[in-house]
Amino acid sequence: MSPNYQLLIHQTQAVLHTNNGVESLKDYVKVVTKTKNIITKQSIASLEEALLTAAFIHIHRSYIVAVNKIESYTSELIEITKQELPIGRMYRLQVTKVLNLD
Repeated sequence: MSPNYQLLIHQTQAVLHTNNGVESLKDYVKVVTKTKNIITKQSIASLEEALLTAAFIHIHRSYIVAVNKIESYTSELIEITKQELPIGRMYRLQVTKVLNLD
């Protein structure tokens, strides 16, 4: 495991209560918090494994969000910090289960 990856995992877990989510930027990921954005060369899939599954949900191939930061949602969109994010077709069933949309 690379030092950058270990640091990102540590920072992500340490700011869990202020973390809004993770955005994929091709070969990089951006962890979005209230105070700063952390960008590192890592795939979103490898970071997803390290995040607590009860606290975060993968809603789209490019987005993992903190469940406790979701302000509103529909079957197609999730709103976090006044930003609407799409729910991908492949992720809708899991999102529906987690957010009790059924």
